[in-house]
Amino acid sequence: MSKISKNWRGRREVYRPYYQLTEGERHRREEKERMRVVKLRERMRAKGRIIAPYNTTQFIMADHPEDTLELSSIFKTEKYHDFYSSQTDEDFMNMEFKKDYDIQQMNRLEQMSKEMLLNEYVLMEKKNETLESKLEDVKVLEEVNKKRGDDLHTGKALFEEDLS
Repeated sequence: MSKISKNWRGRREVYRPYYQLTEGERHRREEKERMRVVKLRERMRAKGRIIAPYNTTQFIMADHPEDTLELSSIFKTEKYHDFYSSQTDEDFMNMEFKKDYDIQQMNRLEQMSKEMLLNEYVLMEKKNETLESKLEDVKVLEEVNKKRGDDLHTGKALFEEDLS
């Protein structure tokens, strides 16, 4: 009789908890897990699927901007400071809308290319110039009306003197 040889597989190492690993072993395990997740995402994306993150806190943190310190400093202005004071529902909704709008505007500007930002800047400059010219026109009209009003007041005073 001939002896049948078996193919022996290598033995796996005994699993050790994370905190019993040395620093190098921890780093290797984390890197191996990270690479596994990257490959899995690539395979799923190739199939047209998106995998959800394992940890819900990762999902929540992904929704927040990376530079939350900058955004939090923006929203510490006086108009956002009294956010939780007694407000009506309409005030609350207005404040929420303003906050969301500001965040979306920041995200939109961050995603623009340099050329798009320059175009946006030029457009804002043109709008600013037209508004300044309108403001100047309004100021001139107010001065004219004020002079007419002064003339009217002096004319009214003279008219009252004539009547008496």
